[in-house]
Amino acid sequence: MHLTTSFLFFSSLLPAIGQQVSLGKARLMTLRTAFARIEETSKYTISYNTSLVKASSVVKITKHEGDLFDILAALLKQCDYTYETQGNYILVKPIDKEKARLGLVRTVKGHVA
Repeated sequence: MHLTTSFLFFSSLLPAIGQQVSLGKARLMTLRTAFARIEETSKYTISYNTSLVKASSVVKITKHEGDLFDILAALLKQCDYTYETQGNYILVKPIDKEKARLGLVRTVKGHVA
C-alpha cells in the first residue's frame, strides 16, 4: 500500500517534469498565439497582466517542439519577460531590470529527481 501511495504522489508531479509541447510550423508568431498553443498541448494555463505584458509582440520560433519550459524561456527572453509557476499556472511577467543588472536574477534549468 505504501508503494502505491508513493507512486501516485510522484506521478502527480510528472506533468511538470519534461512536459512536451508543440508550437506548429510557423517561424514567427505573437506571444498570444504561442501561449494558446502551449495551453492546447499542455496541462498549464498561462496568465499575465495585459498592462505589463504585450501579448501582441511577435517572436521568432527557433524550436517548434520540445520541453515546455525550454520553449517558454526562449520565447520570453526575446521580450524581456520571465515566468513563475504555481501549480498548473504559469505567470508571465516583465524581468526586473534592476535586479538583472545587479546579477540578482538567474535562469535555472533542469529537472528535480
